[in-house]
Amino acid sequence: MGVLATPFYVAYAIMTVILAINRFVQLASPTWDRLLFSSKGVKAWIGLASLSCLIYMIALSSPYASIVYYPDWYSWDYVHTPPNNLSIVVQKVEEVIEIGGIFVAAFFYGGVLLLLCRTRHIFKSSKNYRVEAKILIQAVVITVYCTILNVFWHNYQVLLPASIWSYMALNFMWIFNSGIYPLIYFILNKTIREKVRRAAITRVELSHVFNRNGDHKAITTTTIPKRPSCSGETDGSKVSTTVKQKWRKRFTVSSSPFIKTETIQGKILFLT
Repeated sequence: MGVLATPFYVAYAIMTVILAINRFVQLASPTWDRLLFSSKGVKAWIGLASLSCLIYMIALSSPYASIVYYPDWYSWDYVHTPPNNLSIVVQKVEEVIEIGGIFVAAFFYGGVLLLLCRTRHIFKSSKNYRVEAKILIQAVVITVYCTILNVFWHNYQVLLPASIWSYMALNFMWIFNSGIYPLIYFILNKTIREKVRRAAITRVELSHVFNRNGDHKAITTTTIPKRPSCSGETDGSKVSTTVKQKWRKRFTVSSSPFIKTETIQGKILFLT
C-alpha cells in the first residue's frame, strides 16, 4: 500500500504546483500561457509528475527503502533499520517536495490574488471574477490544511506527544485530506447546495406520506369523473391502481386534516 500511496501523493504535490503556475500565468501573460501550457507543454508537465511517481515506486519497491503500517499505532512510517539505508533519503526528498511545493503554490496563488486586485475593475462585475475568487478561497483553505498536515506528518516525533491518539488523529487527517475538496466545493457552490436541500426535503415529505398511509409500496387511487357532456352523460377516467416507488411528483395538501392529495403527472390521488 505504501508503494502506491506515497508515490501518487508526491505526483499530486507536483501537479498542485503546476496548477498554481498555470493559474498565475493565465492572468499574468497569455503569451507565456500559450507557450508553457500548449498541448505539448501540458503533456510534458504531466510526464514530469508521472516520472516522479514512477521513481518513487521503484525506490519503495527496492529492499533499500520501505514504508510500513503499524496496526498498534494506527500509523504509517518509514523503516530505518538495515537494509533500508535509503529510507531516510527517500523520506527527506518527499518532505522537500511536499512541504516545499505547498509554499511554492502559495507564492503563485498570492500572485493570482494581487493580479485579481489590480484588475478588479475589469473582473469584479463579471462572472469570471467570482469564479476566480472561489478558486482562490479553495486554494487557500487546501494550502493551509495541507501545510499543517505535512509539517506534523514529517516531524511528528518533535511536534506531537508520543501517544496513540495523536498518531491516529494524524492518520485520520490523511483520510480527510481526500474529502476536503468536495466539502469546500459543496460549501462554495450554491447550485449543488440547493439540489441537496431539495432532495432532503423531498425525502422527508415522502417519509411523512408513507408513514401516514402505512404502505410505501402501493397507493390506492380512485376514479375522477370528467365534466358531464352536453348529453348529460358522465364519463370516468380511471387512474392506475398502483404507483411505483420511483416517480416525479409535486405535493399539495388539502384543507382537510384527514385527506392528503398528490399530483402525479396531472392526476389526483387521494391518500386517506
